[in-house]
Amino acid sequence: MEFNRLADYADIIKQTNLGSSCWIRTDSETLPSKKLFVYFYLCLDALKREWLEGCRRIIGFDGCFLKEICKGELLVAVGRNGNNQMFPIAWAVVDQETKHSWRWFITYLIADLQLGNGVRLIVMSYMQKGLIPTIRELLPMAEHRMCARHIWSNWSKTEEVKKGGNISVDVPKDLMKAYFREDSKCDVIENNMCETFNSWIVGPRHKSIITMLEEIRHKIMNRTIKMRKFVETWVTDIAPMARMILEENKALPRRCKVMWNAEHGFEVDEGVYRFIVDFSIMTCTCRSWMLRGIPCQHTVCAFYDIEMDPEDYVSHWYRKETFLKAYQHFIQPISNMKMWPDSSNPCIEPPKPKPMPGRPKRCKRKAKDKPRKKYGGPGLGREKGRGTTLGGGSANATTIGHKRPRHTGFGIFTDTISGTTILNPGILSERVILARTFKDTSATNLDIGFKLPGLKFKGRNAVTRSQL
Repeated sequence: MEFNRLADYADIIKQTNLGSSCWIRTDSETLPSKKLFVYFYLCLDALKREWLEGCRRIIGFDGCFLKEICKGELLVAVGRNGNNQMFPIAWAVVDQETKHSWRWFITYLIADLQLGNGVRLIVMSYMQKGLIPTIRELLPMAEHRMCARHIWSNWSKTEEVKKGGNISVDVPKDLMKAYFREDSKCDVIENNMCETFNSWIVGPRHKSIITMLEEIRHKIMNRTIKMRKFVETWVTDIAPMARMILEENKALPRRCKVMWNAEHGFEVDEGVYRFIVDFSIMTCTCRSWMLRGIPCQHTVCAFYDIEMDPEDYVSHWYRKETFLKAYQHFIQPISNMKMWPDSSNPCIEPPKPKPMPGRPKRCKRKAKDKPRKKYGGPGLGREKGRGTTLGGGSANATTIGHKRPRHTGFGIFTDTISGTTILNPGILSERVILARTFKDTSATNLDIGFKLPGLKFKGRNAVTRSQL
């Protein structure tokens, strides 16, 4: 099993990627003769330096379940690059998500990223077990924001919301932008970067521990190449996501009116509200400019009034030079397990399978805010009392397991009232075309409602062969 070579894998990582942090925790008390796996932490030196040099001081924490035989969970720390995309920092494999495992993980992360007590740091998370008290203990000066999407998902399940009423609870300050710090240049209130990373590695999560860790490392190596090529497609020096926000703000000043004081101050009227823009301290009373680092519509209106370009005042976090700093260091390759040298490291045994706390059910019911599939249903599934459907539930789907429906009267039968022999071809998918000619020997003096089209031959009514 790969758990036996886990200590060798940690040594290979440290030898090839100098400066990387790789720590293992084992349990020798449960079984004195064996070392059982407990935790494994990994933070590559390239990711560590790139986050310090090219990313804003915001970290999202989350955990996801592993699908292999020994189960367990993967704790992750994810940042944001200059284009508001995910930036993986560190991850750890643990047996269970508890306060002790989160404390062990964050302790090493603080040492690697030089976070100290969390000054000027933003932490994004949800109510993971043991995470909130751990952050308050280890990072007391950090600004802790809760994921608004998860909170709303819980609120929507309450009886008051289901009945169409209002939520009778106090909204926490963690969800109010009025209380956010301005030095982070990030106003997000959702932890979707961690959700994106968890879905990005859904394939490796089904594999054994070293194979999973290697595939995650390979995906990050490929992502570095793609991000460096992505920069070459930028039309300006500003990141595409930041530029999109700026262009939207440029279209909004049409509804604003500006009054300049001939120095640094501006009064910008937008509807019934008036905002104050001060270029001496680079502020706007709507606080959007200070929170994001991108000029808001009021600031753009003031810049246009004095004939200045608002693009020159976009924060450096969204510039191409800063973006490249997040991808200027490279993860070094390592050999596969068969080529590792023999070592005297102790063999680590896999942990005993444990029932995971809060594990979702097999038939998981999606919340209301979860995205649904746009087309069709499951690609291949079986419902009770029905056959297996291929083709995603589309109109051209093929059903396996059904018997052909029986249609009464399919084929040739004789009408008992008129005595006429009639051909019933059936539905389109079951229509049969025969080469034989069917003749009617019944009486011809009946009015069948058919009239000749009027074609005559030698003074008599005639019908062509195609009409027959």
